[in-house]
Amino acid sequence: MRSTLRAPTEAEVEAFDRDGVVALRGVVPFEWVDRCRAGLDEAFARPSASPISEDVTASAEAAAAEGRPTLGDDERRAFGPTAGRFLVASGTWTWNASLRAVATESVLPAIAAGLTRSAEIRFYDDQVLLKEPRCAEFTAFHTDEAYWKISGEQVCVLWFPVDVVTADSSAMRYVRGSHRWPGRYGRKRFFDGTAADPSVVRDELPDIGADERAYDIVTVEAEPGDLLAHHYRTVHGSRGNSTDRVRRAASFRYVGEDVRYRWKPSPDKPYHEEGHLRDGDPLDDEHYPVVWRAEDPEDAGRAP
Repeated sequence: MRSTLRAPTEAEVEAFDRDGVVALRGVVPFEWVDRCRAGLDEAFARPSASPISEDVTASAEAAAAEGRPTLGDDERRAFGPTAGRFLVASGTWTWNASLRAVATESVLPAIAAGLTRSAEIRFYDDQVLLKEPRCAEFTAFHTDEAYWKISGEQVCVLWFPVDVVTADSSAMRYVRGSHRWPGRYGRKRFFDGTAADPSVVRDELPDIGADERAYDIVTVEAEPGDLLAHHYRTVHGSRGNSTDRVRRAASFRYVGEDVRYRWKPSPDKPYHEEGHLRDGDPLDDEHYPVVWRAEDPEDAGRAP
């Protein structure tokens, strides 16, 4: 079991349960912040090295050129040629030693165990996100559940910023309590909020942007050393980065012992070799490594 600055408090665990999101302030030692920052810079310098990657800005610009609206149209016109990029990649842990170490050897697995009250934590995946200065692109409101072939409740996403993140530089925005909504929503294109695969029939996510006052939306600013934790069914998104500062973050995903494989109409991740699993199977193989385990059953869910 790995040391941490502190375990999640009972109030933080209760907030995670109740709201589907909680901000953990100053819980990551700075040596791990530096390790994550180095890994992110390497990942963004070599986007093609990751199994899955997208230049979201290029996708948005292609849509705009075809006359299709995007969520950042106003910002794109305002920023003009100075606009920065929005880059996303997943599976970086399969080749990036720094990010793999952060995901599996740092304080994060123990924190995930505390929030989900789990006796055992497996690492599921990562996603890294870069919004350069004056990046116009939004991240449309969505849920992570639609993208991942799993079911269960003990799922924790730890959003790890390595820069100061303010509302103007694309702070994360969460709809509190949305992890308790009954719907199971489809995947969204980040840049315009349309269905990533219109042929997939799932529940339709409400158009939150049409009337944000109708929802309990919280904008969470953060700084290096903080973690923002959310449940994989919590609706979340962010706006563009209108500042002259870069916004870099990694999203690390952890699952507890109640999580099972569940097929969904989303792209396979080759590093998971998902074809060998069937619905209801536990994720008990090397594709989902164990990264934390309680030394005593009475310690289940308690970070050291």
